[in-house]
Amino acid sequence: MKRIVFVLSVALVLLTACGSTPELTKPPEPTRAPEPTPEPPTSIVDGWVTALNVGDVEAALSYLADDAVLTFVPPPIPGDDGIFSGKEEIRGWYQGLAAGKGVTTLSNCQVKGEQITCQTTYADAGLKSEGIDFLAFEWVATVRDGKIRGYTSTATPETVARLAEPTSVPVTPLPSFVYGGYTTIITKEDVPAGLSSELAAGIPGKYEITYGPDGRMTLVRDGKEMARGTFRLKGDQLLLNADDTGDYACQMFARYTWAIDGKNLMLTKLQDGCDGRVVVIADHPLVLVEP
Repeated sequence: MKRIVFVLSVALVLLTACGSTPELTKPPEPTRAPEPTPEPPTSIVDGWVTALNVGDVEAALSYLADDAVLTFVPPPIPGDDGIFSGKEEIRGWYQGLAAGKGVTTLSNCQVKGEQITCQTTYADAGLKSEGIDFLAFEWVATVRDGKIRGYTSTATPETVARLAEPTSVPVTPLPSFVYGGYTTIITKEDVPAGLSSELAAGIPGKYEITYGPDGRMTLVRDGKEMARGTFRLKGDQLLLNADDTGDYACQMFARYTWAIDGKNLMLTKLQDGCDGRVVVIADHPLVLVEP
């Protein structure tokens, strides 16, 4: 009997040893999130031109890099260099397009690396009133990291010739800007309601504002220099840079149109968030100081 039990035990061990051993399986590799697909340059450009055409300036600017540069050949403003640098300066240009109900179309766009080249047309009510249906350009942009880094818009020979044709609207030559010192007096009555009491109290006084041919500006109140900075001229626009320093420094970009009437310099605000500066330089004509 013991012999039979022993034989059965050996047989059971052999059967177990000969059985199939399950394979060891490797743990599944962690799933990696797919790499985001960069937005194609054509989609970015389409979004930009759509926003611009509906007059949404801030949306159009959102497609541009902060240091974007726009170049127009020839310059759209007489006496200008045709270059708009940075979003603040470009904002002023786009606001003008929006106000004029301008419409830009892009066609035949070709992409090569970061560069996209399109044929473009521009039309607005002002051009139509002069008998011009549209203007045509070659538009070349650089798109990198999801932003338009800048673009150059070059008028076609036909557009250049069309712009050179005389129109029925008389063109008044732009007078020369008169550099030098200008004075103005601001009284308490000139200060608009709604300003903080601290700001309102610091505005009245006698001012001398100097615009130098080197692009430097100083502001003096009651004999004391309160601010200095730099400015630029673009056609009939005076652009104040955000680099000013001093007690009355605004440190924000501003745009004004300028006009000369005898000894008077008249500035009209287009864009300026510094309320005190607007009162001082734009509420009254600035009177040229005789040398």
